[in-house]
Amino acid sequence: MKRTICFFLFSFVLLASCNKDEEETITPADPFFGKWIITEAFGDFADANEGTTYEFTEEGTLTIEKGLLFNEGTYVKNDTMIMVDLNGIEINYLYTLSNEKLELDNAGAGNNQRFILERP
Repeated sequence: MKRTICFFLFSFVLLASCNKDEEETITPADPFFGKWIITEAFGDFADANEGTTYEFTEEGTLTIEKGLLFNEGTYVKNDTMIMVDLNGIEINYLYTLSNEKLELDNAGAGNNQRFILERP
């Protein structure tokens, strides 16, 4: 009888320690994926671009949002470049990812815009 009571107490303590209310966060293997927000912008329309959120998914979709503005498209990424297609508008960014910052630079594409993004 004592063994049965001890078993049930042990089982209760073990189950009680597992909190199902806590959300599990799954971090993708590539730190590139997820939400980023433009904290610094340079070039044309720099002030208008600050605060814009970019979300890159592992499936190759990109969502860009700021206030009421919303745009969704696709992207392809290699080691140095991100090729974005926003409903037929193509944008190529050179990118670097370091120290939890993502830098997007499309100056090479005839534009002078450069963005520094951080996690929100």
